Amino acid sequence: MTKFDRYKSAYLKLADELKCLDNDVIQGLLKSWNISFNEMDDFLISKEITKSKMTSGLLQGLRDLPSVFSDLPAPISELATSKYKRVISEIAPELI
Repeated sequence: MTKFDRYKSAYLKLADELKCLDNDVIQGLLKSWNISFNEMDDFLISKEITKSKMTSGLLQGLRDLPSVFSDLPAPISELATSKYKRVISEIAPELI
């Protein structure tokens, strides 16, 4: 599995974990991810951009998530961070 595939898998699993959280920022983030992954799929199908060129963006986004979550209200922040750590430790442990 390529880094792109692992990082995308981490986003998809994290999205599944976060969808139950009732928070506008989280829900907006999930919508944004959905749009972005649809666009990425289109780019890959059309061969406009390669997986290797998108990998660094996925990586940076995953690294930035704890900072996004830390700005949320306490109970949501703690839940989101916990879910993030669990998913990342399973799929991309090098990021922890």
